[in-house]
Amino acid sequence: FDFSEVIPGLRSVMRALSGVLASAAAVDLVVNFTVAQPLHHFWRSTGWCPPEPHTPEAILAYVQQESSLQNHEHVASIAGDGIELIRIHFLLDLIVPLQGAVMGSKFDASRDLDYTKLVTVLGQFDMLGLALGFEVMGNPGGLWTDFGDAAQLAAWQDMVSVIANISTNMFGKEKVKQWRWEPWNEPDHTCSPERRLDANITCDVESWTNYVIATARGIRAVDDSYQFGGPNTGSGLLKTPFLAAILEQKSVRIDFVSWHEKGTTGGDGGSQAVTDRDLDATAAVDQLNPAPNATVTTGNSEADPLGGWNKPPA
Repeated sequence: FDFSEVIPGLRSVMRALSGVLASAAAVDLVVNFTVAQPLHHFWRSTGWCPPEPHTPEAILAYVQQESSLQNHEHVASIAGDGIELIRIHFLLDLIVPLQGAVMGSKFDASRDLDYTKLVTVLGQFDMLGLALGFEVMGNPGGLWTDFGDAAQLAAWQDMVSVIANISTNMFGKEKVKQWRWEPWNEPDHTCSPERRLDANITCDVESWTNYVIATARGIRAVDDSYQFGGPNTGSGLLKTPFLAAILEQKSVRIDFVSWHEKGTTGGDGGSQAVTDRDLDATAAVDQLNPAPNATVTTGNSEADPLGGWNKPPA
């Protein structure tokens, strides 16, 4: 929807109305609305990324500061369940390795990691009645270095199972079924030899796919009905190999396909262009889906009308 076509008209109405109110003691105002078409409630989520540094103490302090608490209370109080789900980056960086924890054959995710700070944050959002978009991303204590290493993948899967089990014990299966479990955010930007997921973890398309499989298996070891999907690509879903990778693997079920398309200034970069690219992405998913009888939902999970809104103008 292009608000640029509406706002000038609204301003004209408000100017005219203010003039009438200034010159009259009493005014009868009648407004007639014509419903052109139904506007379905299609957007139910928001999200955030903790600022640097991504240490357990810093993330917890950010979540618990007064402004953050008020922000989430406002989000949760939107009328008509306007926002129901919060997607959060780097939740796993709230996990603290215990003294002496070392990645290796004796590593035990249930014994060697402290999940207390993660539990605190999860409880805060549940208290507000918000479901989670649990992005399984972060590197507790920097213990993981390579998603191409089978032993590290096994340890990762075990850790994810512990997290899913903790969540289920805290909130019950029915609540956790409302969550969306997702893999690492925007792998097309960070899964490379240069960026290493911005977490010092070696990553390429093949090892990322194995990481996705391990993550889904860890979650569904607790309950097979829990929803998992991705790939959360940053832009140009159809130009990256991650869409095909997540749909063509046969090891785990993918419940939804998600991507990010954002508006830009100038040219054809507005909201209509975002919608057009979303339709192209949905069509591509339909073509690539190897199980056409299965229900795979699609959606743009970061559809900012203007990308880069947090950056100062040039």
